[in-house]
Amino acid sequence: MGQHITSIHWERDTEHFNIKSFNRDHVIRFENGVVIHATSAPEFTGNPDLISPEDLFVATISSCHMMFKPIETMPRDSSKKIKREGS
Repeated sequence: MGQHITSIHWERDTEHFNIKSFNRDHVIRFENGVVIHATSAPEFTGNPDLISPEDLFVATISSCHMMFKPIETMPRDSSKKIKREGS
């Protein structure tokens, strides 16, 4: 198993921190240069226009399962859309 390195950057955008209203947007950077602008889930006052950790988790699990599914049973176009509940 290889080593995976990421960094997460978040900045407070107000002078005083308020747990109910702070900006949850952050940037995830991977060692290969990929950058993802993310936030917390909308249910936790995240930005609905950005990806959440829950979305990334579902995509990760789906990607792993796709890799282990036998090639001969996969349809020619194996792309699937995953719809967030409530959207």
